[in-house]
Amino acid sequence: MPRVLILGGARTPFVKAGTDFAELDVLDLARAATAEALARTEIDPGQVDEVIFGNVARPVAYHNLAREVVLSLSMPTRIPAFTVGLACASACVAITSAADHIAGGNADVVVAGGSSSPPRRPRACPRKRNPSHMFARPTSHRSRRASARPPRG
Repeated sequence: MPRVLILGGARTPFVKAGTDFAELDVLDLARAATAEALARTEIDPGQVDEVIFGNVARPVAYHNLAREVVLSLSMPTRIPAFTVGLACASACVAITSAADHIAGGNADVVVAGGSSSPPRRPRACPRKRNPSHMFARPTSHRSRRASARPPRG
């Protein structure tokens, strides 16, 4: 079984939402980190067998963020690329998928990572939040009363 190694990585800096990166979207961030990781490791993009990206909330403009990264960096178009979406675990799933493909002998060099841009994601809650709606509740008052009663015996 081939040994899997992480040769390097890169990330964009943490910034306060709505400030320095407010005009950047997930592709801008993914492209920047991927280009830097390839430069740091001195890997020729022609050696890459696959690109896998994770994304918390798939952007409408990019149905396959990994493919968009390949195309935006002028990497060879023969490189297969796919995007995984598993909420906050998306990048981890992308990285473990890459490791599995290498360990299984299906690839030698895989670029894997994740990208998210919270200010650009659709919001699940309205801007004005009512804290009482943020906690799970029983579906009915009846179920709450029933659970408070001692068992009949």
